Amino acid sequence: MKNKQNNILATLARILGLWLPLKIRYDDTPGISVAVAHKGKTVYAKGFGYADLEKKIRATADTKYRIASISKMFTAVAIMQLQEKGRLKLSDPISKYLPWFEGKNEVGNLNKITIKQLLSHSSGIIRDGRSGCWENDKFPKSLERITGPDDVIFKSPARFKYSNHGYAILGEVIKEVSGIPYGEYVKKFVTKPLSLKNTSPDLPSKSQKNLAKGYTRFVPGQKITAFKHVPTNAYASATGFVSTAGDVAKFLSFLVSKNSTKVLSYKSKKAMMRPWATNNKDTKYGFGMELDRVSKRWVVGHSGGFAGFILEAVADSKNELVAVVLTNRLGASAFDIAMSVLGFFYYLLDAPHTAKKIKNSVRYEGVYRNRWSDSVVIGLPAFLFRFSALSNRPYKNPGVLVPKSGNQFTVKEDGGFSSIGETAIFDKFKKGKAQRMSISGAPLKRVIQR
Repeated sequence: MKNKQNNILATLARILGLWLPLKIRYDDTPGISVAVAHKGKTVYAKGFGYADLEKKIRATADTKYRIASISKMFTAVAIMQLQEKGRLKLSDPISKYLPWFEGKNEVGNLNKITIKQLLSHSSGIIRDGRSGCWENDKFPKSLERITGPDDVIFKSPARFKYSNHGYAILGEVIKEVSGIPYGEYVKKFVTKPLSLKNTSPDLPSKSQKNLAKGYTRFVPGQKITAFKHVPTNAYASATGFVSTAGDVAKFLSFLVSKNSTKVLSYKSKKAMMRPWATNNKDTKYGFGMELDRVSKRWVVGHSGGFAGFILEAVADSKNELVAVVLTNRLGASAFDIAMSVLGFFYYLLDAPHTAKKIKNSVRYEGVYRNRWSDSVVIGLPAFLFRFSALSNRPYKNPGVLVPKSGNQFTVKEDGGFSSIGETAIFDKFKKGKAQRMSISGAPLKRVIQR
């Protein structure tokens, strides 16, 4: 099983290396940094495109990004730590620590909202506060002045209702209980012990070296422009963190590890990954962690969106496989790409074994192009599979090419409107690689990746 998983991870690396340079161009995403970790070890880390379009600075594995709501996992760890130390209880009302968090309206009462309800987004309070910071970039330095009874939208415990404001409040609780500012607490008790050297709880006040620019989404008739970096102040615990794909992968690997208990017990980590609130049949929420369904399996992690950044960190806790995708444009496909890493892993894990093997299947690998599409072809020991480089979830319905004879393959699976049952021929080999793939006489030529 170990060897099989290692082979799958090697195949995943080849998939990403072929797919992502094209995918981000299709999506018009300036840059992307990706990290994949298995059982706590990084097995893939790479950047594609640009961290800075204007200066033509390349995105790398070490590029830093605003990681937005991935920050919530750090906040949840801090809260669970304080509970383990006996400094608070999840059942405690917020008002026990923040006396100004009080008041009621016709719907509900702030005084009765608990730490647990804020952690699981079941408190029913307002999503983003009333400061307009997500549009004007002026994140509040004080929450007391902008929090009041009218922030209660649903009576608690409510249905799932996501709240950045709620996680900002949790940052204030951590500050009050620990006696030190939120950022100092996280650095001292979370990021430093886990050796997350490229992670900070908010925008650094001095050096912003290696920090990617974040760009506007596609708007018809408008040019892409960069947002200015701004501090998130009291909202740091909800959305402020700056980090790299590698550091986030290391952090999430810690959270799903049964063995690593350096800053938090596995009992507390299990509680974070338990579904405490339900959004829909495929999405639930724990404590600072989303639960999503991929290929009939549940995975954990968190997505994020900030001015100019779309991000995703997701993990299969059973196999301890982590995928982190950080992008620097609004509207980018970070979620789909991260889910595809796990989706491909499951696809390859579940793929049937056949007696017939392909000799040197990687010689057929590459990107092949004609007027209709760019097709990514990946070589496996028993078959080839192909998918459109444009696809968001290519693992869901890839084409399968099974060996026939020589360099000929039969199209076994390829969707209901394609070339099932026909023959794919690879030829014009150069330096051991096929330069052309033809299906029933229609040629696709190899694309040289740059």
